[in-house]
Amino acid sequence: MSRRIRRRRVYETICALHQEKGYETASLCALAGIPRSAYYKWLNRETCASEKENTLLLEELIRLYSEVNGIYGYRRMTMNVNSRLKRNYNRKRIYRLMKSVHMQAVIRRKKKHYIMSEPRVTAENVLNREFTADRPNEKWLTDVTEFKLQNGKKAYLSAILDLHDKSIVAYALGHSNNNQGEEEKGLYAKTLPTDDSSGRKGAGGCEGRPSPLYHRSGVTPVPIYRH
Repeated sequence: MSRRIRRRRVYETICALHQEKGYETASLCALAGIPRSAYYKWLNRETCASEKENTLLLEELIRLYSEVNGIYGYRRMTMNVNSRLKRNYNRKRIYRLMKSVHMQAVIRRKKKHYIMSEPRVTAENVLNREFTADRPNEKWLTDVTEFKLQNGKKAYLSAILDLHDKSIVAYALGHSNNNQGEEEKGLYAKTLPTDDSSGRKGAGGCEGRPSPLYHRSGVTPVPIYRH
């Protein structure tokens, strides 16, 4: 922003505060750090032809900006204003006027074009969308969540959910998304129920270690652990 535009905004602010709030002009000029003579010179000035033209041009820019919901940048604004007014305004002038009122294009997010592909592994739908369980340790679900840390690294959290009471029976946290590696690092070594109502051991023991099944959610297989 140029020094002339900044100074004009200060003058306009002083004038508005004096008229609307009744503040003293001398106090406002002292607070802004400008001489009163400079303010009164601006206040009593004669509007030049270029300033009048800029005011009309800015009104047209604001009108066009509202019609297109703010998606035009200064280049397209220049092209459309010149077409409407039958003029040949320079794009730098349009850019300067738009910048003076903080007018800028709304950046539209580009649509991603996905290529449909067949999944490499299609697992059997054992759960069949029956997300309820009558007793503990009957149906387990698991998934991996990725976290982006402030130091630029990533962490992966894998937890096992019991569908009976929606409780977390085990979890593993690591820096690699490796299901087999997570098991080896202690996914089943966490504290788990040792016995349930049916007398079966939980995953804490070797005998009760569940076999992995899978429920297909979309195209991504989600592992399900079940006794």
